[in-house]
Amino acid sequence: MAVEKNFGRKADLSRIRNALLSIGISAMLVAASPKVGLSFDSTNPQSYHVTAVHVDLKVQLDGTMSDPLWKLCEPVELNYEIQPGENTPARQKTSVRILYNSENIYFGFICLDSNSKSIRSHVTDRDKITDDDFVGIMLDCYGTMQTGFEFVSNPFGIQFDAMRTGNNEDASFDAVWTSVGSINDSGYTVEFAVPFKILRFPPDQKQNWVVEFIRNFPRDSRYQMTWTPIDRNNPCLLCQGGTIDGIAGIESSDNLDFLPYVMGAQTGSMNDASDPGSKFENGPITGRIGAGIKYSPTSSLTLGAVFNPDFSQIESDATQISVNNTFAIFYPEKRPFFLDGADLYTTTASVFYSRMINDPLASAKLTDKVGSFSLAYLAAEDRNSPVIVPGEEGSDFVETSMKSFSNVARAKYELGSESFVGALATTRNFSDAHNYVGSVDWNLLFWSNYYFCGQAAYSDTKEIDNMALFSSDRLFGSSGRTAAFDGEHYSGSGAVADFKRNARDYSFDLSYSNTTPTFQAQDGLAGLHDLSKKLDCGKRIISD
Repeated sequence: MAVEKNFGRKADLSRIRNALLSIGISAMLVAASPKVGLSFDSTNPQSYHVTAVHVDLKVQLDGTMSDPLWKLCEPVELNYEIQPGENTPARQKTSVRILYNSENIYFGFICLDSNSKSIRSHVTDRDKITDDDFVGIMLDCYGTMQTGFEFVSNPFGIQFDAMRTGNNEDASFDAVWTSVGSINDSGYTVEFAVPFKILRFPPDQKQNWVVEFIRNFPRDSRYQMTWTPIDRNNPCLLCQGGTIDGIAGIESSDNLDFLPYVMGAQTGSMNDASDPGSKFENGPITGRIGAGIKYSPTSSLTLGAVFNPDFSQIESDATQISVNNTFAIFYPEKRPFFLDGADLYTTTASVFYSRMINDPLASAKLTDKVGSFSLAYLAAEDRNSPVIVPGEEGSDFVETSMKSFSNVARAKYELGSESFVGALATTRNFSDAHNYVGSVDWNLLFWSNYYFCGQAAYSDTKEIDNMALFSSDRLFGSSGRTAAFDGEHYSGSGAVADFKRNARDYSFDLSYSNTTPTFQAQDGLAGLHDLSKKLDCGKRIISD
């Protein structure tokens, strides 16, 4: 994801900004009505049902669906081509069966192909299969049409998974689940085993989950088939799935994961590298110890903590070219501790970016969901804390060896379909400096195809007082404040808003973005240049 440039006007826009803040507050008050966000409900969840069959045994996965337990299921078929056709008959036959036991829910796909030699499948990296043949599920365990899990596999069992928030996908979500596939003369089969402990669902005896099944069939065009018809005039994709019946008596509670580690290292060298007979001497032995723990007392509540975590198992960042790039480079989050529940911290603007917590000594987090209300909290003590100093024409990335303590609190209330209102607060404290940010955000779906989303934020900053770390004569606009670390104290505000129609025949998008030059969100990426880096509310994505 590239950070966009945004050259703000130097004129005083305070009256416009205040008007926008008033609009945002009014929109949230209007959103309190239960009618908002429910203006375009689909009848698919009531009309399309598939039964998950309970079994006591573990299903044996070999990619061929040879386990006789699969015969207990009545399959459903993917009868609709939704791309490029519009709910036309599917070009190939695809059927799905569902089993579950106390630990996993299983999905079995049988994909027939009249020309199996044309099947596209590669042994490749995770999440790199979108050009292949693939099958997948979109799973909304709460049935709120707000967030969902995506699990996808190509015919070789290579996985793609993502977290869906509204109609936006976050492919940095990586869960531990199983997929096995095989190609045969009549097509291919794929089997999934998804553990309940990686899902979030309500603590009810009987579950009502919304699901969509999809098959990608790339040939002369990129054909896609689904289980239920998809109305292109309805921008809410999760709303148009069917319902899984039969799941009862499951739980993901009382799960405890504990991951301690101990490691040591010793290096040595020759006293004189130019002399082959020189003595080789070892240096001192160095060591490191730490641990991580995760506990889920209920299916919707998760507690986690790490001490001196080891993230050495995380793959390295892909190279990005920074030449002539005036703003800080964005890298996706890959650390499991911060990925868990990351969708709850997603807001319209990048007010929180977890990789600004660079090298934590210790961190703790909590996520919970009760009905339509979600709550998340994160605290971390960071070593070697970096600072992004934003500006109108560019930003500076300052590496420091300073310690900081951050708190991030998030609350979100779902109004139905894709509509919600939320609040996010962040604090970052150094020994003699701080940055506090408070914001409200919203996404409203109304009049069938119209969205109004945005975010308004306010910050209070006391700069680090150390010119040796960062010295600059650059000014923050006409505020008279300098970008240098000279201990200044200032506040700032910013807002973004997007009004859009997303429909079959025509669409439009009206956007607004403005911040004061002194707005800063040091636990995020947001400054003058990237507060406008917003989610595309209402964007339709089908595993692109």
